[in-house]
Amino acid sequence: IIIPRLMAMQANLSRVCILKGKKITMDDGKVGLVGIDNLSKDKSGDLDMLLEVLDKAPNPKLVGIDPYTSYMGTKADSNDNIAVRSFLRPLGEIAADYNIAMIGITHLNKKEDSSADFRILGSVGQQNAARMAWLVAQDPDSEDRRYMVWLKGNLCPRNTGLAYRILNVLVKQPGTERKDFYSQICFEKEPVQLTANELLAPKPQKSGRPCKQTDASEWLESFLSEGPVDSKLIFEEGEALGYSQRTLERVKKANKILGIPIKDAITSRIIRWEWRLLQSS
Repeated sequence: IIIPRLMAMQANLSRVCILKGKKITMDDGKVGLVGIDNLSKDKSGDLDMLLEVLDKAPNPKLVGIDPYTSYMGTKADSNDNIAVRSFLRPLGEIAADYNIAMIGITHLNKKEDSSADFRILGSVGQQNAARMAWLVAQDPDSEDRRYMVWLKGNLCPRNTGLAYRILNVLVKQPGTERKDFYSQICFEKEPVQLTANELLAPKPQKSGRPCKQTDASEWLESFLSEGPVDSKLIFEEGEALGYSQRTLERVKKANKILGIPIKDAITSRIIRWEWRLLQSS
């Protein structure tokens, strides 16, 4: 399925190499991936196979591992911070040695009441070890639209996010005359201001009676009625009234309250955020 999707994106297939993880039969008879673990030291792991391909490839630029936790091997635990960092360390060294980008894809856990930083499946060491972490999630108002927003980074100042749509295009199957529909992504030109916490905030439950979010919405609208307010002050005042940061972020999204980044005049780094009502000038 990868090749037709690349064809849908008009990729140069001569520049693409797809590797499959080496398998091993374990003591209990089950088959698992060798992975990038201690076995790679004796030239039997996936790491050595990757290095062999990189050595032969003309000017490699990118390595993608999806999902990379599947290649940690049969001995590693993706919930163990030390194991995760030990797994990621050689990948970082390879990226530096070959001057390539290394992308690891993983998934979210089911803890909807947690902040975005703790929604990645497995150890938090995954995003802590990475130079950049981006969240990709569906637009709750559109089945074919996705958001790609900043989660963590230390290579550049915090930035805005992007959005893209998934289109269906006809692609001829390799080696046949058959054509099937495959996904093609099309990025939108304008950036989006949505944050990862706002995107992952659980939808409010419908109820016939006023809830805390309704009360928080009325308070926040009144609090912002005279103009923009620093988000830190909003959270402090809201907490004093019993409104959590998560509740206020859900209110912000539901009421389409704008988040305005305030940047340092010299470094252009975002130093704080202000919230304002849409009708405020």
